Amino acid sequence: MSEPTLSSSILDALEALVKWLEDEQVPNAIIGAVGVCLTAKPRFTTDIDAVIWIDRDRWEALMNSAVDRGFSLRESDALAFATRARVLLLTHESSGVTFTCHSAHCHSSEN
Repeated sequence: MSEPTLSSSILDALEALVKWLEDEQVPNAIIGAVGVCLTAKPRFTTDIDAVIWIDRDRWEALMNSAVDRGFSLRESDALAFATRARVLLLTHESSGVTFTCHSAHCHSSEN
C-alpha cells in the first residue's frame, strides 16, 4: 500500500492561502490534517484549517481581499458570522478546496 500524499488541489489551495495571508501580513499557522501532513506522514484530507491572528476591525478588509484573490465566502453574512464565531469560512474557487480560518484573538470591547 502506498503512502498517502496531499493532492495537487490541496497543495495549490494551501499555497494560495499562505501567499494571501502573508501578503495581508496576517500571522497564521496551518493546523488540522494538513498541518500534520506538513510535518509527519500525509493522510487523506479534503479541507484546510488554519489559525489566524487578526483584530476584529480587520475582518472586513481581509474578506474583501480574499474575494479579490480568488476565494469565496461560505456564509451569506460572512462578517457577522466571523465576528460572532471568530471563524472565517472560505472556498478556494479554482480548486474547490474549503478553508476554515479560526481567529486566535480578537481585540475588542465586545469579545
